[in-house]
Amino acid sequence: KKSAAAAKAKKQPAKKTAKKKSATKRKAKTTADGTDGTAICIPAPPLPNQPDGNGGLDQPPSSWLVEYSKTGRATCRTCDDRILKGELRAGNKPLFRGKPGFLVYRHLRCAAFSSDVRSASDVAGWDLLTEEDRAT
Repeated sequence: KKSAAAAKAKKQPAKKTAKKKSATKRKAKTTADGTDGTAICIPAPPLPNQPDGNGGLDQPPSSWLVEYSKTGRATCRTCDDRILKGELRAGNKPLFRGKPGFLVYRHLRCAAFSSDVRSASDVAGWDLLTEEDRAT
């Protein structure tokens, strides 16, 4: 009796071995001025608020905004209390590993603005607040 392995080997055709082609070197073509004709690409600096090519936006490090809370789901990152719907809140995008992270909110009373904010006009959304809220 023949073994099962021998029977399988008989049924399968022998594998062909492919010969590797030898690598041929191409001669670099040169132009009349003696260069190889390749151009050097120097990238332009990123435009403001456009992707910088490293996964982030080229934006100022402190981009604060003030607005009325649209829903009551946000939580203050300073005191961990809910920010109620219609309440004033301050938001910013802190840097995470050198790139802007997601927008975090704080109560206006809990927010400690960075040194970039020197007046109320430096904060986005300040002009959309009511006169009463601007006075506080």
